[in-house]
Amino acid sequence: MNVRGRVRRGHRDAPSRLAPVLGLAALGVALLAAGGPQRPAIEMVAIPGGVFLMGSATGRDDERPVHSVSISAFSMSRTAVTVGQLRAFVDASGYRTEAERSGGCVVFTGQGWETRSGVDWRHPGFSQGDDHPVTCVSWNDAQAFIRWLNAGSGRHYRLPTEAEWEYAARGGGGYCGAGLDSIAWHEGNSAGATHPVGLKRPNGYGLHDVIGNVWEWCSDWFGPYPSSPQSDPTGATEGTRRVNRGGSWYGAGSGCWRRARNTPDDRGNGLGFRLAADRAPGSDGR
Repeated sequence: MNVRGRVRRGHRDAPSRLAPVLGLAALGVALLAAGGPQRPAIEMVAIPGGVFLMGSATGRDDERPVHSVSISAFSMSRTAVTVGQLRAFVDASGYRTEAERSGGCVVFTGQGWETRSGVDWRHPGFSQGDDHPVTCVSWNDAQAFIRWLNAGSGRHYRLPTEAEWEYAARGGGGYCGAGLDSIAWHEGNSAGATHPVGLKRPNGYGLHDVIGNVWEWCSDWFGPYPSSPQSDPTGATEGTRRVNRGGSWYGAGSGCWRRARNTPDDRGNGLGFRLAADRAPGSDGR
């Protein structure tokens, strides 16, 4: 990844009703006892529908033009998926991530990026507990986790669209650009590693760490923005790279409008994911 967040291959406050109220530090190990392999509890936050201006008038070319987007109500996980939550999946299914199967993970060395064998979600190059955001997971790995989670829980989790992610990250306004140290782990305060989820101030929707800690996969193929108003857009119809959002522990901090992209099999030790789900009228978004 460079400062634009790309991994180059070869270098490259609504409480949840899904489970009893849990301390954020326990999210990675809390389990649902619902028969069969136990699935980790995912604390979801209801995000109201609305209209917002997506993008940045002063950003890079791929962050423009600013355009109006309407978003239907949905829900998003309060934090990124944790090491403990992925561990529950791996222990139950025997799944091996692409980093474990195919040559390791891209790591930030402080000077640049390099792929290192033996680096994966268990060993990302720094110490992690089960309450840290999982890293070194590809878009494909995230999809495998979601399929397993849905099959056992009866839920309908998915990755957020890029538009949903930005809308939720803005938190209703006033969060993206101010007080970075209070909301984000970044290169100036992270000491070169991830930190437990939920330690920083949440945004207006109750989401933690949407800025910093780890970049997060979105469902969309990366493509140019349209100039016309959009309703629940899902991105380009085809492409070679999937969208990442949010910035991470190694960067200078990214506004809610910052975009990055990687191929679906890319993985880096600053890249993780967060879950979304549709909300039917009157539902709690589970």
